[in-house]
Amino acid sequence: EYNSQASNEQKIKFYGFDFFDVKTSLDRIHEFFTQVDADFAGKLKKIETLESPHLYTGPYVKKDDIELIEKKLNADSLIYIRNSSNKAWQLTKHLVTILKYAFIINSEGKEEIRDSLMKKNIDWIINFEGRDTKIMLWAHNAHVEYATMFSSNFDRRFKMMGLLLKETYKDQLYTIGFDFNRGEFYANAPVGDAPVADKKLRLTLFEIGTAPKDWLAWQFSQVGKELLFTNLANAVGDEFVKDWLEQRHKIRTIGALFFEEWKSDPDTYYYPCYLSKSFDGLIFVNNTHGITRLN
Repeated sequence: EYNSQASNEQKIKFYGFDFFDVKTSLDRIHEFFTQVDADFAGKLKKIETLESPHLYTGPYVKKDDIELIEKKLNADSLIYIRNSSNKAWQLTKHLVTILKYAFIINSEGKEEIRDSLMKKNIDWIINFEGRDTKIMLWAHNAHVEYATMFSSNFDRRFKMMGLLLKETYKDQLYTIGFDFNRGEFYANAPVGDAPVADKKLRLTLFEIGTAPKDWLAWQFSQVGKELLFTNLANAVGDEFVKDWLEQRHKIRTIGALFFEEWKSDPDTYYYPCYLSKSFDGLIFVNNTHGITRLN
């Protein structure tokens, strides 16, 4: 209802900022060339995506194919802009950049690259929509937290997306963490006995019990509310609360992948968190319910 009455500049829009589905980017690029260059659009249909060798990254496009698209887009830019619009051309050019990001992630396979490239993608969205625009991001706690992370082999630290955004946008950014006590959620799980590396995964409904005593979720559950929002940024005026916020707390860290055997061992899906340094606010849900999936 809001969008039907708002101008194009004021409409609510949805953008992705991760790089797991370059097929969507390719489809959008193809749509653009169908409008401005039907012959090249036919060539694009022959470009194939390659399966990623890494567990947490999606398909990607060969470097030669990316360079072919970029060269064509730049060489005939004036014609393409005239037959579409400057914004449509800019968006298509950035979709090609996303293909580059996906290639970099797959060719180098380093964890820190993903968060830094997501941050660059968000910078572009803000600049594209105008510096006075407002943006709401939805991502895992670990990505939005003001924190650094160790690489999987502990040989280096890198900044997470939330910290990178904070360094750029400072007080313009307000980050909200999320935790829950018990209930249902969906996550990917291996199909049958297939190893995780085969990527034979199925979206599966899981249910877990009450958080262990003294975990952050357990402490919030003692308040007796089903839903809570805490403004951590304003809570540090009280010395007792400030001291509690600066302590290390165990917070659930359930991502895209989950295993049935983890349900009986909560220590496999938590991470230590210092609330006062990690988030500006926190949403707590006592009981969660699995989403209703659409066909």
